[in-house]
Amino acid sequence: MGNKMKEWFEANQEIYAEFKSKIHSTLDILSQDGTNVAECDDTDSLQNMLLEAMAAYLPVFAIRATGVSDVVVNGENGVLSSDSITEWADNLISILKNPAVLIKMRSSARTTALLYDEKSIANQILESYAYLKKSYEAEHWLMMHLNRTSYPVLAKEY
Repeated sequence: MGNKMKEWFEANQEIYAEFKSKIHSTLDILSQDGTNVAECDDTDSLQNMLLEAMAAYLPVFAIRATGVSDVVVNGENGVLSSDSITEWADNLISILKNPAVLIKMRSSARTTALLYDEKSIANQILESYAYLKKSYEAEHWLMMHLNRTSYPVLAKEY
């Protein structure tokens, strides 16, 4: 995103949030074609976009890619496809022809988005650090008891 555009979004967050809310309320699904997924250097921004849509009860139709497949559960809160246009179209037509499935996906999308609140994300990060610390301590203990002098693989003490 260019600096001027980024500056505008930062300066006009309220306007942008209202605009986004109005757009989301007119949609049945969010379709992410993947053209910017491969070029996206900020996976967090991509996931935020998907979660914002899901928070607005929008199932996500997207190409399987890093970031997307971390959030979208195929057939539950959206649909993941290969980059085949035929597969993409078939999936989209199938869901649009089956309103009951679409309604269920909309509800699941919202449920998914609610799992990613700030507190949950912070707890996941803390759990990851705790796991890494335990792994380091276990490896360090093993190295000490094997009388090895090399550093553990997971982390080095400086």
